[in-house]
Amino acid sequence: MILNKVALIVGLISILLGTTVSILGIWGYIGDTGLVWRSLSTIGVVLLGAILVVAINNMTNTKDK
Repeated sequence: MILNKVALIVGLISILLGTTVSILGIWGYIGDTGLVWRSLSTIGVVLLGAILVVAINNMTNTKDK
């Protein structure tokens, strides 16, 4: 269960950072569009990793009775 909590925190931070980078790119505070896309791609990969960790953890989680 602790792995799910860590993945949730990583996912929330990724979403927050992705939103921040997107807004900064839209308003022109980040002038280099390549930097915006590389940042969003990196954050997307981290978010995908967190989602896969949760999915695999839930599939392999066995509960002893």
